Amino acid sequence: MEMFGDLGGYIRYLKEKRNSFNHNALKLVYILAGIYFIVMAVINMVEDDMRMTVINSAASVWCLASLIISDRIKSNSADAVNLIVFFTVIMSYFIVSGGAEGFTIVWLFIIPAAAMYFLSLYYGSLLSIIIGAVLSLYMWTPLNELGFQYSPVYLTRFPIVYWANVLMCICIFVRVERYEGRQQELLAYANAANTAKSDFLANMSHEIRTPMNAIMGMCELTLEADISEEVRDNCENIHVAGRNLLGIINDLLDFSKIESGKMELICEKYSLSSLLNDVINMAMARKGSKPIEFMVNVDPNIPDVLYGDEIRIKQIVINLLTNAIKFTSKGGVLLSVSARKESYGINLIISVKDSGIGIKEDSVDKIFNSFSRVDTKKNHAVEGTGLGLPISKRLVKMMDGVITVNSEYGKGTEFRVVIPQKVIDPKPIITVHEPKKVNVIYYLDTKKFTADFVKKTYVEIIELMHKRFAVRAKHFIKVEDLKREISSGSYTHLFMGRDEYLKDRAYFDSIADKIEIAVVQERTGYVPVGKNIHNLYKPLYSLSAGNVINKEKISFNTTSATPSNEVEFTAPEALVLIVDDNEMNLKVAKGLLIPYKVKTVTASSGKDVLELIKRQKFDMIYMDHMMPDMDGIETVSHIRKSDDEYNRNIPIVALTANAVSGVKEMFLKAGFQDFVSKPIENAALQRSLKKWLPKEKIQKEQGNDDE
Repeated sequence: MEMFGDLGGYIRYLKEKRNSFNHNALKLVYILAGIYFIVMAVINMVEDDMRMTVINSAASVWCLASLIISDRIKSNSADAVNLIVFFTVIMSYFIVSGGAEGFTIVWLFIIPAAAMYFLSLYYGSLLSIIIGAVLSLYMWTPLNELGFQYSPVYLTRFPIVYWANVLMCICIFVRVERYEGRQQELLAYANAANTAKSDFLANMSHEIRTPMNAIMGMCELTLEADISEEVRDNCENIHVAGRNLLGIINDLLDFSKIESGKMELICEKYSLSSLLNDVINMAMARKGSKPIEFMVNVDPNIPDVLYGDEIRIKQIVINLLTNAIKFTSKGGVLLSVSARKESYGINLIISVKDSGIGIKEDSVDKIFNSFSRVDTKKNHAVEGTGLGLPISKRLVKMMDGVITVNSEYGKGTEFRVVIPQKVIDPKPIITVHEPKKVNVIYYLDTKKFTADFVKKTYVEIIELMHKRFAVRAKHFIKVEDLKREISSGSYTHLFMGRDEYLKDRAYFDSIADKIEIAVVQERTGYVPVGKNIHNLYKPLYSLSAGNVINKEKISFNTTSATPSNEVEFTAPEALVLIVDDNEMNLKVAKGLLIPYKVKTVTASSGKDVLELIKRQKFDMIYMDHMMPDMDGIETVSHIRKSDDEYNRNIPIVALTANAVSGVKEMFLKAGFQDFVSKPIENAALQRSLKKWLPKEKIQKEQGNDDE
């Protein structure tokens, strides 16, 4: 037998495997065998076969006793010996007695396979060989004349067939064992490779993000200085390129986390209106000056306070919107959000529809494949890793949701996501306070749009929005018709586009004291509006329109992303320690803290920190992770063990370029209070300052009154 080499090799192989004896499998064998013997004892008693009744009863008692003893001793060797003796005695009796008129044949074919499966290859083979020896000894010697009289054919062939069966079972189970062994080796190799990959990603993340922190940080500091337009333009280009590179790095890290099963959902209470505000701002920034319309249609009746992973939902929507904007060169992109009530809360329904290039029918199934792109010849100039959609699909699946795509090549694509969410507060995103008193008029010349998709969508948004608000509304495309209607009707609000406003600016400025007017325009290149007129940035949707109607400002969640140039507060009395072994990173962190007017002290090593905290009382510390001699975690450990109670409780925020899965949990466990990744974003920096600085040292900044 080529598989085994020689008999000695086979025996050595079996000895290696004998410790795989499974105690739980053995208990199952005892239970099944005991049940069988009890049933047979009852049958033989009914048939008045007292000899077989006694034998089966004794066998069942043996099984019960073995089960109890085995459960107490839990010794593989003792269990194996007991089983081998038990089945050898039983089968020897069946062989000699004929085993209930020839039933021995079935038993002898079952025993080898069952023994090797339930016990182990080593002990199962040993039991099968012993029974085979008893069988051959009885049938191939004169001993067969003392017991059950088998036919001459049985005496000759039965042992041969049995041995063939034993050898076949051994061959099969050896092969299975070897495959299982190889599988374990490959699994260990895969785990080692995955660990190596995680270590590599952690190191690469740190090595790439550290210089990225310097590049982007210095760009932001330069942009805040008094510089020429040419230098400003160059800096902005560098900053945009840096953000694109950072997006690629984040995609790779997210994909790696999902592939390794380390991506975790962090569910908590969040505001849907705040999430939508962030998503819309990010989408408008990605659209930039691209000549397409970004439109939003949100059902105002969706509950606002939900429970789920806000960050990942935001990531999914941004991925879909970014994809739509990238592949749409004319027409527009529509974000629609609605909900369907369920017993567990709601199904949040998010749709992203565009009038872009579309997807070929034979390529639809490929778009969710990692690192893949469809129609690469046509889209070779479009930037990206090809990971946005695969990541989105897997995140949706993790949330027990579904994502579908419907596309027509050359006309556009629609992605639809359904995600189950719990409802914390059923209060809608926004409601109009007194809908019966509201009468809205729209002035939007849809003829100015060349794409039918945009014309049709704007009309639908206007109709749906005010139908859901339960207010009266009319839409006009000609200024003459609008003036006539305003003079004859009692309208409370007027919404119009920038171009429409400029057609008769003097007229609209003159009626602004009689009717609430809002001019909707782009964030860049906007025109100043009259004194009593609201300036609304695109896109116009239910939340922004509702706030104008209610005469309210849009409220932002404290966890929302804050624009990089917006400073909500200052803390001139606060003292912050910044720790980093990289001089450039220290300069960037100090520069980013300047708008908050905090006092800063820097240190380049853990030892310097321990000396500084003995002489000064800091309000909080920003601590780098990777530092020579004493890293951030070791330094925090020394601080937390100090005799000074103030230092034991001082807020310490980790600054790190390591952004792989589980890092935040590692820092929190090590004694840090919070985590800010590099490159440092102003929004994250501001949130950490606001959260950890003493409340009495924070001074609110006066905001502007623009809508």
